[in-house]
Amino acid sequence: MPVTSYDGISQTHTLDVSVDTFLVPGIIYDIRISAQNLIGSSEYSDHLRQALSALPISPINLRRVETSCTKTQIAITWDPVVDGYIPGGIISGYMLYMANGTSSNYYLIYNGTDRPLIRTQIISGLVSG
Repeated sequence: MPVTSYDGISQTHTLDVSVDTFLVPGIIYDIRISAQNLIGSSEYSDHLRQALSALPISPINLRRVETSCTKTQIAITWDPVVDGYIPGGIISGYMLYMANGTSSNYYLIYNGTDRPLIRTQIISGLVSG
């Protein structure tokens, strides 16, 4: 599809997925270019393979694992992100954040990068109160 919104002056052009609806996240596009002058067009350049990505959907069903909770620890689990359409790729892991009851500042307490199958965590060392 040709670019139809170029102003003729700028040295770059940005395609906006929300406007240029032929671009779809998750699809791999082959991009190539040719130069033109009054005589005609050059051969095409080598191609560039590029895909648009998108953020995964949020994990759901975060819940306590009652059988593993005590006065000083909480065990939690969540359902895996199951999305038949993951344009950014398969889920590579989960990051777990926690804030205490008096603050809205969340802190990273578990970095599950490269561990997508781990979906249960025990948070220990808590003070009951």
